Order: sequence, then C-alpha cells, then structure tokens
Amino acid sequence: MWRMLRSSMILECWFDGNTGFIYEHRPVVRYRGFVKLVYDGDLVYIMNIHQERFIAYHNWEIRADDGICTIGNKLYLRSEKDDKALWIRKRSGDFQMFVVNEPMIVEDRRRKPLMYDSQMMIINKYGKEVELKHIKGDFF
Repeated sequence: MWRMLRSSMILECWFDGNTGFIYEHRPVVRYRGFVKLVYDGDLVYIMNIHQERFIAYHNWEIRADDGICTIGNKLYLRSEKDDKALWIRKRSGDFQMFVVNEPMIVEDRRRKPLMYDSQMMIINKYGKEVELKHIKGDFF
C-alpha cells in the first residue's frame, strides 16, 4: 500500500499495487469466517470470492462463518465459493437454515435448452459440516 497526496487539494488516498485499486481511507483487511474483507471507511470489499471482487458493499449486507457466506440474497458455500451463487428464497433469523434456488440449464433430447429449477435446504450448525438436502426439482 502506498499513500499518495494530490497536489491541487490536500486529499489523501491509498493505492494497492497488487490490484491497482485506489482507496479513499486507509484500508483494513479482516477475515469474517472464510471471507477476506477489505474495509475502506463505510464500504467493504470482498477479496476472495471471484464474482464479488471489487464490488462495494455495506458491512451489514455481509454475513459469514466458516462454512457459508451470505451477501444480500446470495449464498456462497466455502467449498464452492468461486462457482455460482445460490439464490436465497427463505432464511431463518439465526443463520442456521436456508432454502435456496439453484437454477441450472440442461438440454432435452433435441438439444433445446431447458431451465431446471432445483431447491435445496441448507442446514448450517456451528462446529459441524454444512448439510445440503434436496427439496424439489422442476423443468420450465
């Protein structure tokens, strides 16, 4: 990290040489569960989930522990964090149960793409592995 001063105004900013990112405040790196976060004042950037890199979030939008991470209505599993996000349909208030959608595109016998909507229940208990239970699957 380098500290830069702009000449016309006394404005301080911080430059990250690894990513080429410029921060308005001195960035602070912290981990929440398995998620690496960079705090820039009121904004938070997620650094180790590929789809979420360099998108600014508020701190209250991100919840994570050692097994899962939720950002708004998106859920990432630790083992599949660089794959696609699961869309949260329902959630419990204690961060232990979620019903998620996992849309997948499959082909029928005529090679016509069909959307397959699969719902899973995710059970997240502290100190245990995350459980995945298939609920239903529909073609549309």
